[in-house]
Amino acid sequence: MADENGRIIRLPRKAFVLAAYLTIDPPKGPLPREYAARLLWGDVDQARRAGNLRQLLARVKDVQAEEGFELFLIDTEHVSIDPDAAVVDASSILGARADATDRRLFDLCKAYCGDLLFGLDEGGEEYTRWLWSRRAMLRQQFVAIVSANVEASIGVLDPEEVLFVARRLVEADQYQEAGHRAAMRIHAARGEFDSALRIHRRLLDLLRETGGRPSAATTNLVSEISSRARPRSRTSDEKESRAEETSLEIASSMPNFARSMRLPRLSLKFGGLATLTGAESQWAEALFDDAAIQLWRTRAFVVTRPADLKPRPIDLIDRTRREPCDYVVDCRVVDRDDQRQLTISLVCSSSGEILWIHRFEFGEPLARAIRDIVVNCVHQIEQAELRILAEGPERTTAYRLTLQGNRLLRSIDLPSIRRARQIFRAALAVDPEHAPTLAAVAKAYRLEWLLLARADDKELDLAIDYARQSVSVGPDGVHGLHQLGICNIYKKNHEFGLDALDRAERSTPFDIELVADHADGLICAGLVAEGLKKFENLVADHLVLSDQILWNLASGQYLDGKYEEALATLSRLASQEPTYQLRAACHAMLSQASEARRYVRKLREILPDFTIVTRLGMVPLRRREDFEHYESGLRSAGFD
Repeated sequence: MADENGRIIRLPRKAFVLAAYLTIDPPKGPLPREYAARLLWGDVDQARRAGNLRQLLARVKDVQAEEGFELFLIDTEHVSIDPDAAVVDASSILGARADATDRRLFDLCKAYCGDLLFGLDEGGEEYTRWLWSRRAMLRQQFVAIVSANVEASIGVLDPEEVLFVARRLVEADQYQEAGHRAAMRIHAARGEFDSALRIHRRLLDLLRETGGRPSAATTNLVSEISSRARPRSRTSDEKESRAEETSLEIASSMPNFARSMRLPRLSLKFGGLATLTGAESQWAEALFDDAAIQLWRTRAFVVTRPADLKPRPIDLIDRTRREPCDYVVDCRVVDRDDQRQLTISLVCSSSGEILWIHRFEFGEPLARAIRDIVVNCVHQIEQAELRILAEGPERTTAYRLTLQGNRLLRSIDLPSIRRARQIFRAALAVDPEHAPTLAAVAKAYRLEWLLLARADDKELDLAIDYARQSVSVGPDGVHGLHQLGICNIYKKNHEFGLDALDRAERSTPFDIELVADHADGLICAGLVAEGLKKFENLVADHLVLSDQILWNLASGQYLDGKYEEALATLSRLASQEPTYQLRAACHAMLSQASEARRYVRKLREILPDFTIVTRLGMVPLRRREDFEHYESGLRSAGFD
């Protein structure tokens, strides 16, 4: 819950359930407390229900008294809600007009962020029946209004706003043709005919699953777009001009033949596996197969085995690549001093250069060995691909541009973040549905939101939108799931965020940024010790950590009362400007007033509008004691 200034007011979770019920199904008079208790805790006995409700309402009263508002009206027998005290999202959907084509339609889509009370499914049978019926009702009303108005909003709303509305509609009901048509119209108006037709193909695939066919309106629109696209496709100069308009200077000089979506091809070879027996054979086979699976899950390479490779002609897109694969992971059994070892090397096929090599002892911890192979192969191939990109624009691919942009995001400073976003836009001009690029754009917007410390969530909302796109187009959605998870942590949707991060990490456990964001999410949710343990494992591996990871680690150390350790961690950041507020708080908690004031002055020089209220509105800490701990440090430092 947020006040009119965007400051977060923390109410108990069950209070949101009660507010939603009183808004959607308001009783004729005040709701009896016994009924409220039965709704919220229908699966426990009456005495316990009553006790739980007393504790909930006492906490609500304390928050209302502290914050100076009165949303819930509470007496000894009843509870009700003041409809004028706050705007509840559900009421915005219930009261939406059927003919909304202006900003009201856009605001409606911002209010409908998904199913009612998402993540609050726990409850008794009566609550479950009510929740599912009201979820369906709100979804149907939202879909009915938006589907009737989304196409009419074209020309009234900005194109990006129309795309946002169309995506919200398709997320609520993926079979709604109006949402697909609106997106197709926007892309076609920009000359992005391939994107428009790709949306149509995705719609056809969805409809085929149910045996359906597109409507006449959709078919006619596709025919119109196809006829407009056909003449342009004959003129390479026009096509090049249109591509330059949608990308930035990174892509503007690329010739058409270089606009490739191609991923590096990685082959795994283990010629000596058949010579092994017993425990050695089992260990080596498990290592080889698990490493192959984890490399495949990164979605950074096309992973093959030698038997899968066939000779191919010269690659006209990239003339340096004539081999059936670009990189080879070569496993060999070596006997030395009556001891058998396994040597694994990563080789660049075109040059024969060994990029990485390591010798493993048979039987050593399998998980650590797999991690060493995956992390080093990913890192070395990324560095090699960036060197190829530097050779000239004819070496450009969406994959390589995304690597280049992500390298800029290792520093938390506004010029780097915005430069990275420009590069990601160029990558999307090459491949509009490259899931890692969409996720990278989400990350860039999230970092900008953190850095600017604004009162509104504009950049964070954009980050969530791009993360959802990445999930929808990605083969397994891991990149988008990662960003969607950490963005929801910052939105204070801790359960959803942690679930998304946990699912992503289980799929790709060796992604350093993902593990670090999962650790940050645990800390924000109040599991400080568990989160710090994850960070400590990363530090123990002597990895080169990004500024964002170091900043989050320092935040956890601050909450754990380890202020000197936090300052030492902050000193390792390449860009020191983002550290000023946390440095000030650490020095204040160490009673180092002069140092605290020095960093307060430094921060005000670059963010003169910085206030505690604005900053705390962004802090996603769940536990009140953590929240108060951070606030105490900022106030003691001299912020107001």
